[in-house]
Amino acid sequence: MKLKLCTLAVFAVIPILLASPKASNEKVSSHGPIKSVNSPPASAVLDDWGTRFASFGIAVGENERRTLIRTTIVQLAMFDAVNAALNGPYRGFASKPEAAPDASAEAAAIRAAYIVALHEFPTPTATAMIQATYSASLAGVVDTPDAITHGIEVGELAANNVIDARKNDNRNLPELAGYSPATGPGMWVPTPNGTINPQSPFLQFVTPFGYDQPSRFALPRRRHSIARHIRPTTMRSKMSVD
Repeated sequence: MKLKLCTLAVFAVIPILLASPKASNEKVSSHGPIKSVNSPPASAVLDDWGTRFASFGIAVGENERRTLIRTTIVQLAMFDAVNAALNGPYRGFASKPEAAPDASAEAAAIRAAYIVALHEFPTPTATAMIQATYSASLAGVVDTPDAITHGIEVGELAANNVIDARKNDNRNLPELAGYSPATGPGMWVPTPNGTINPQSPFLQFVTPFGYDQPSRFALPRRRHSIARHIRPTTMRSKMSVD
């Protein structure tokens, strides 16, 4: 759920960035004024690459929850690329590279997605799909050759910075990392005669996107202590009603 919320949040901001050329940027960048965009680039490319990542994950036969992590990474890379290309008002996830004044935001997003895809799915089957997707996506960009080239440059920088920021985040751990079959309270066990492994225990080690440590949201170990704090409040409420 956290991954999906982060994904939705990133994609909620990118269209705003593409369509809002008048916001102030003085506090977050030394760039010049935000570039005016008469008609926003085809923002459908953002959603398209997010969807494509699901296909790449299927092609390599990986756990779909692992693919969700990669999808979040590509969305963050595209956000940073567009934010940099348009000199947007937002703080980047990993960086805000300098961009040429005419850089194509659409080309930047496409290149960022392409670089992340090649990094995350380094197999011959996936690479062929990624190359075809990139060629078709870039061919649809309507802009000058220079603008497209400059967009590609900033998109690649943004993508590599996001990849570096997520280095060693444990997203590629083995499926059953951290799982040891056991019985007893709090231990997952298959249903009788079941042969299905637990679902993605490696996720407990993956660095979160929106906060520092998952343990911050763990339930207290002493549940009776919660009841002790709740009960007096309940009693006072009851007494006030009576």
